[in-house]
Amino acid sequence: MDENNPAYDISVLPDDVFTYCGDKFFQLVHTLVGNDIVDILKIQSINSTQSFINTKDVLAIFQLDCPDLLQIKERLCFKLSNGNFIIKIGIESSLKYLTAIFKLKQNGNEPQARTHGDIISDNRLHDLINRNPLLKSLFSWYNQQQQENNINNKTFLSFFIDNITNNLSKSNSQYRYNDVVKRFAICLYILGGKLTYEFVRLNITGALPSLTTLHNIISDQNLTITEGRFRFNELKQHLNLLDTKFGFVSEDCTGVIQKIKYNKGTNSFIGFSTPLINGIPSVNYFRTDSLEQLRTWFSSIDKASLLNINMFQPVSSNHLTSSAPFLLAAYGINNQYRSIEILKRWTYIYDECCKKQIRIIGFSTDATHVATKWRNRLLSSKAQLVLGQQGITMQHLQDIIDNGYTKIDHGLVQTDINPKDKQNYASCEKIASEDVLNILKQNKDTQATYVYLRLLKHIIIAYIEKTTNIKDRLHSAWAIVFTCRLWRSWIKHNTFISSNSTRKNKKNNNKDKYFVTTPVYYSIEINAHNLLYLILLVKQQQLPNNALNVHLFSSQACESTFRNTRALSGTYSTMVNFTVSDFLGRAEKLSVLQQIKCYEETNNNGRVLFPTHHKHKQKNDLTTYQNINNIDTLNIEEVILTAYETAKKLLENLEISNLLKRHNIYQLNNLSQHVYDDLKSTSRTSDHSTFDSSHESESDSEDCLSLEDDSIDEEDGYSDDNNNDDELSTTKTNFSGIRLFNFINPDLKDSYFKIYLNNGIKYMHKQTACWLLTDKNNQLSSDRLKRVIETNRQE
Repeated sequence: MDENNPAYDISVLPDDVFTYCGDKFFQLVHTLVGNDIVDILKIQSINSTQSFINTKDVLAIFQLDCPDLLQIKERLCFKLSNGNFIIKIGIESSLKYLTAIFKLKQNGNEPQARTHGDIISDNRLHDLINRNPLLKSLFSWYNQQQQENNINNKTFLSFFIDNITNNLSKSNSQYRYNDVVKRFAICLYILGGKLTYEFVRLNITGALPSLTTLHNIISDQNLTITEGRFRFNELKQHLNLLDTKFGFVSEDCTGVIQKIKYNKGTNSFIGFSTPLINGIPSVNYFRTDSLEQLRTWFSSIDKASLLNINMFQPVSSNHLTSSAPFLLAAYGINNQYRSIEILKRWTYIYDECCKKQIRIIGFSTDATHVATKWRNRLLSSKAQLVLGQQGITMQHLQDIIDNGYTKIDHGLVQTDINPKDKQNYASCEKIASEDVLNILKQNKDTQATYVYLRLLKHIIIAYIEKTTNIKDRLHSAWAIVFTCRLWRSWIKHNTFISSNSTRKNKKNNNKDKYFVTTPVYYSIEINAHNLLYLILLVKQQQLPNNALNVHLFSSQACESTFRNTRALSGTYSTMVNFTVSDFLGRAEKLSVLQQIKCYEETNNNGRVLFPTHHKHKQKNDLTTYQNINNIDTLNIEEVILTAYETAKKLLENLEISNLLKRHNIYQLNNLSQHVYDDLKSTSRTSDHSTFDSSHESESDSEDCLSLEDDSIDEEDGYSDDNNNDDELSTTKTNFSGIRLFNFINPDLKDSYFKIYLNNGIKYMHKQTACWLLTDKNNQLSSDRLKRVIETNRQE
């Protein structure tokens, strides 16, 4: 019987079998092979496992002529006529089985005996390892990984090395890539661009798939973005992965290059200003098989000078993480639509999300950038801000720079008080710094400017700073509201002297110049009420605690998307701008990247890591912790009453309280009722706030990848009898380089116009038709500020 027989099951032996002796040993033998073998062992005093495996031949006693063995011989053997004994076959088999499983257990569960060839092979392997330090290091590294990590949770590097080594022994056509490497390859291509990807792929053989394979992998993600189509189904799937149903919607636009492109996937033309029906963009509106129709659109329809997007910022139920925003829709527009269309679009988004059990807790547009709007009011030539007996002016800051103070005292430069870029947020932080505020506070003639910039500081604390705890957020938000209410009420009841005469001017409609703009004031009121609303819902446990991270709920999500899209160009590309079609393609890649990042957050097997700035790591965790720590014990009424006292204290040196007291509007309840009645009486039903693209707001840093492949479809063998023919004439007979053919593949007929050219039938690719009808190449500056200006000049 072969002891290397794989049928032997050594699992019947306990791990400590070699310590067995006496009755314990005999009981095990009895269980395995029966009592006869036990008798053979006992009569020879083989009473332990160790003594058994060290005995060469247990059956040798049956060859002895001993009277003491006669009884056991007669029982376990056959007695021949000549007086000899032959051992029964069952006894021999049982004993060989027992010997085999003990030896297998002793040899470390290795059923196959080592041959001379195995020894030679081992020697060669050791020699190979000793001659190649890389192999020695790999053995050490794998051994370390196996000890430190769960065998089922390998690192990305393990998958990467395994994939390379598996491919090295194969031909190029047989290369295969695991899912971990595929995800890494997609991220490398999107973040680094085509040139970087090819550089890595060519120099690390077998590590990464080819670009063709990679494009197919990206296409298989089914994340194609169609112009004007709202991605509610994809949003629902994304939120399911995050295990949340709450979020905040934002909307913003940016300037784009005016250019029409054909999209093969939707068989439509992209780049025209998308028609809005009740604020909702029409999907695939510009689709035609007639060249004449396309020519009509080129001559009568505006090309989109702006790209409008809607973003959804999820509110994670996990307080330790914050999720990236989701692109809900994107489409080209011009600057000729009204604010009522925005409201209708928001209503549509809200209703559709409700159908998917998604709850929207707020909306935001560019107009909620209160900080820059607040600062810009100081720069306006039309404004004459007055508070009490003092004016509010940038000249006070200019005096600080010019007279008696150094930059160490205030940290200001000339561009901070007169910025060319009206959306430069950094200057808002600098003019509202504590150093500047302390200097203004010490001068009795600059108290009004101090109050104005202190309110700017409160805006930053309430809505922008990430580390503000929820109590300070609520206090700052309502301190701004109450100060503005007192200021606005004082202006309404105060009598101002006309600048061109000494006569009193009692026309209230001229008082707008003394106060902040109406949109800014409304934003102050709306945002404070919305913050209070969110806090109440969180306290009632109807919303997760992350709903209080209000710094995430703004159109910064849109601007971040614009910035990231521009940053997708390769290292040597000078193009930072895009057409509407370019954006849709790049946004698809960003969506794939976002999906991978979302997956890797919870992946423990081969996780692909992404760099995160150390400040972001610290601030995100700290902010959420503070919100959760304070919300349960927060006394909302006390905080708001304290905010009102703060507002009164800010204004106490400006002599406006006496007028307010005379009109009985200085107490909180009276003031609030007065403001409510005033707003109600002055509300208008007509829409006068037509969208102005000059207010576009983006972040400063931008850099950018061309996503779509302009592949030439060279086909032949198709002709149809479509009667919608278009006639053209030309003196040219060679159309090399132009997608103009006599025959095409019938499967691709939707991508071509059938035309008559010089009285003959030709098939013109629809992108070629766009090139033919384009009479002007529009460009945008790579400088953000110039781009905003040029957007309005594009025709």
